[in-house]
Amino acid sequence: MAIFGRKQERNVYFPWERRGVWGVARQVGQHVSRWVLLGLVIAIVYALYRDNVNESKRRLTELCLRKTALAVDAYLEDHDGTCPPDITTLLAPVGTHPAYLQAWPKDGWGNPLRLECAQRESDRAYFLSSDGPDGLPYGLDRILSP
Repeated sequence: MAIFGRKQERNVYFPWERRGVWGVARQVGQHVSRWVLLGLVIAIVYALYRDNVNESKRRLTELCLRKTALAVDAYLEDHDGTCPPDITTLLAPVGTHPAYLQAWPKDGWGNPLRLECAQRESDRAYFLSSDGPDGLPYGLDRILSP
């Protein structure tokens, strides 16, 4: 049938059907690019936040290592250079000496610090370290006392 000289269409088309394949691809591409951009922004913000949190935990760990090193140095001075067998020795008063530490020293990630007495060949009396972010003993990301 023709109305006013035009052929009447009998089909109903959705807006994206008349654009063809390239029109649909362009419309989908606009939506996808918005989601990709949003995802990238979220990823960048998360990475900056995570790095900031790790850096603050690293600084907290270094501060704890320094404080514990001062306690170990005081113990060495009071006990004629004898290294404490472990960190628990620093927590309890010994004889007339008060406790060298008030609480168990933990790094920024909640892991206990490691104290090892050095061998005779070493120029240091002890080694104090943190296991680092992964918490693995003697891992590659451990933090050593200065």
